[in-house]
Amino acid sequence: MTQDSEKFYQSMNNRLLAVAALLIAISVAMGAFGAHALNQVLTEKQLHSYDTAIKYQLFHALALFCVGILQGQLPSLNTKPVVNAMLLGILLFGGSIYFNLILESRNISIPVSVRLITPLGGIAYIFAWLVLAYQLLRLGKKVEN
Repeated sequence: MTQDSEKFYQSMNNRLLAVAALLIAISVAMGAFGAHALNQVLTEKQLHSYDTAIKYQLFHALALFCVGILQGQLPSLNTKPVVNAMLLGILLFGGSIYFNLILESRNISIPVSVRLITPLGGIAYIFAWLVLAYQLLRLGKKVEN
């Protein structure tokens, strides 16, 4: 690997770690906000949905951080589809739940098309994990040969 490509990969890795850290901070802040400010605004069921969105965001932000570390240790590991799918999952899964809760709390009916976004986020999460598993197995086979 040339020195320029090494700098490029290190720069990309640092950005991924920074984005992951930012998403973790947002998860913690939103969790605190939910615990202190939304208790009197949302129903118990809505708070459960909010909590689920935060947990999935936090877990996948931590996973992104781990992927960033893996990327630094295994430069030949293709993490781009994993990262993109996890970010898409965070956006679609958590984002749609937050959006739905805003609409519900204002007594605005939620179109079915908006409700269908959440499972797409879940599919993106599953895809990310499957691709990561495949990439790691593939990398392991290269090492064995």
